[in-house]
Amino acid sequence: MSEEDWTYLAARSDADFPNGLFRTYFRPSLNAIGRTAQDVAYLTGQAQASAAAAAGSLATQLALGTPANGVGNEPMDLPRLAYFDSGGFRSWDMALSLYPNTQNATYQITPHDAGKLLLCTNGTRTWTLPVATDVWPGWTCRLRNRSGATLTLNTGAATDAINGGTAGVGITVATGSAILTVDCTGSASFEVA
Repeated sequence: MSEEDWTYLAARSDADFPNGLFRTYFRPSLNAIGRTAQDVAYLTGQAQASAAAAAGSLATQLALGTPANGVGNEPMDLPRLAYFDSGGFRSWDMALSLYPNTQNATYQITPHDAGKLLLCTNGTRTWTLPVATDVWPGWTCRLRNRSGATLTLNTGAATDAINGGTAGVGITVATGSAILTVDCTGSASFEVA
């Protein structure tokens, strides 16, 4: 309401409403307006408190180096955090999503591929695992070769081993393979099954 409206209402008196209509119509209307104003003031205070809490939470997240919209960087990161356990709190930014990562070229698998399905759909390709010390025990990704050709999976370091084999020696993933899970099992070892 404008200032003129309030001035107009304040100037009204019982005499302006014959036969007691002042009590019947005018006072209840003013009381309703007053209650509405009180409700608006209360809700404004609640909105300010919520905004202050959200700003504090955002500042805390940014100070801790975590992305701004949750534990990870997607709205539904709680299942991802449960899946990665303490690995969900690592300081690096996690990949934007868990959508399949299709790579039809030579590819260096990165820590950001954690939890993703890596998919090869054409050609003879060579992929390289990350260095085991760049990820953590329990780091995992999944592989699928649908290329119609061989996919070679190499270690990321000469000291890393796959499936307890010789350090620095890769493995071959046949075409049409089932989805294979790659797990980092230590500071220099991966299991692929």
